[in-house]
Amino acid sequence: MHGASAELASTRGVILLYQNSAMRRLVAAEPEWQPQHWVSGDLRTLKHARGTVAVCGGFGIGSPATALVAEQLIALGARRIIAIGTAGTLQADLAIGDRVLCERAVRAEGVSGHYWELEKYAYASSELTNKFKETLRRCGTSVSTGTSWTTDAPYRETRREADEHAMEGVLTVEMEAASLFTVCRYRNVECAAAFSISDSLVRGRRRPRERSDTTADSLDTLIRNAVTTLLG
Repeated sequence: MHGASAELASTRGVILLYQNSAMRRLVAAEPEWQPQHWVSGDLRTLKHARGTVAVCGGFGIGSPATALVAEQLIALGARRIIAIGTAGTLQADLAIGDRVLCERAVRAEGVSGHYWELEKYAYASSELTNKFKETLRRCGTSVSTGTSWTTDAPYRETRREADEHAMEGVLTVEMEAASLFTVCRYRNVECAAAFSISDSLVRGRRRPRERSDTTADSLDTLIRNAVTTLLG
């Protein structure tokens, strides 16, 4: 972090972006996002009539990177964080570009155990998640709500694990939600997370991640609705 005067307490919240391309599209569409230099990433703020929101990207992917930047944002005063990223689907009825709002995440990564006693799930903040869900509903944006599987090892997702989680009703697999939820719980900060489906681990329908305009458009929709949610 740089600058003794850095602070985010006066913002309505921060949006974490894992896809650099989504950050570039956001800034290109709304150049009023002002760059800051306070954290290990590309942090920008935008003033609205209803308040100021922040967005942070360019810090990498995975649970350790998420925990690092979340700790920095919270130390600067952030009290609400919404993470937007991509995920693989474990369910046949979720297609590329579909949106998922994460209520809880299976803790199959290594960060969350350093913040909270071991239990199967990490939970998003119900109030902020419900506000995000209501914003999406009002805007006519379809979204599925449920559980994700957070893992640190994207190339070690076994067929057995994917099938077991799918049978339990887990919707997606990704690399960050459980760590964000436990860091925010430990620090008493509100958090939420939503994903755009980018690939599939469904048995017989496995599809690797690839560039998709459908996924990109879905991410942009989630970002716009996250800004609206934070501004209230």
